[in-house]
Amino acid sequence: MTDCESANPPVSSFLAERIGIRWTTIIGALLSFCGLFATTFAPNIYVAFITLGIITGMGFGIIFSMGTVAIALHFDRFRPVAFAVSQSGIHIGSFVYPFLGEWLLEGYGYEDGLYNTHTFDIARKELFSRVARCHGNTTIRSLDYH
Repeated sequence: MTDCESANPPVSSFLAERIGIRWTTIIGALLSFCGLFATTFAPNIYVAFITLGIITGMGFGIIFSMGTVAIALHFDRFRPVAFAVSQSGIHIGSFVYPFLGEWLLEGYGYEDGLYNTHTFDIARKELFSRVARCHGNTTIRSLDYH
């Protein structure tokens, strides 16, 4: 999943230039949700690798790169601090997620644990969509860099 997240910024920047930051983030959210949802019905580890690793990773990569763009658009004066906090949050989440996944797996089982992961994922995306809504449907090409 991490490799797909790291490979997606060219795709997400292309989409952001064409359809805007908000719609690109929505596409990433839908892609990651579909990957997590399809993993619930995975009959074996190979299908889970494709759905959770590749599809969900592509969605998360689009969301993360658009989050960086939204921070660059929103902050002028304290941009370095905002980037530091956001990147720290991403890495803290990457550290906490395996422990959360193990706890959900032990407490709820495979399918219910993934359903709870979907719930956390939807809540996180709703929070980000409120931040992205501040700038409307801004495209990268229309930004004024100074």
